[in-house]
Amino acid sequence: MDNGVKQTAIKYGLIIGGISVTYILMAYSFDMGLLVSWGAGLGLSLTSIVLLIIGVVSLKRANGGYISFRSAFSTYILAYLISALINVTFSYVLFGVVDKEAAVELTEMTIETTVGFLENVGTPEETIEQTIEELEKTDQYSLMNLIKGTGFTLIFSAIVALIVAAATKKDEPIIFEETTEEA
Repeated sequence: MDNGVKQTAIKYGLIIGGISVTYILMAYSFDMGLLVSWGAGLGLSLTSIVLLIIGVVSLKRANGGYISFRSAFSTYILAYLISALINVTFSYVLFGVVDKEAAVELTEMTIETTVGFLENVGTPEETIEQTIEELEKTDQYSLMNLIKGTGFTLIFSAIVALIVAAATKKDEPIIFEETTEEA
């Protein structure tokens, strides 16, 4: 992996991780409901995707308008993994170690939000009750569950990374030099 890929991925991974930590801290401080809000989560995810694409495009520009599929994909995925590591670590420390009561409160908010959604789409009461039981048994902020959640988003991110890499790839032209042989 070349230095440009590493440097760009680290830069954008730290930026996205910093945004994520700032968002968590702001929501934790002012309105924890934002941590279970579908809209806010979608907004944060879209912001991350846009910044990851900007990272790939900035590397392409730095390379004179050329980037290989591998470099584009690697930049996107590495930046995502760095930001995910920051997010998982911070979330675990805050909600799994420092303030476990907040994690319980977030679980209750998650249950309320989920039940509201399931009721709106006409889900049978039995299914809603099973979902509530599962959510109550699950510690969302255990290190293993945070890692599992990141694993699921990694699959989605890899698909997006493949699309971004295919869309941005532009190989440098191969220039053949003519050789002349003396007879």
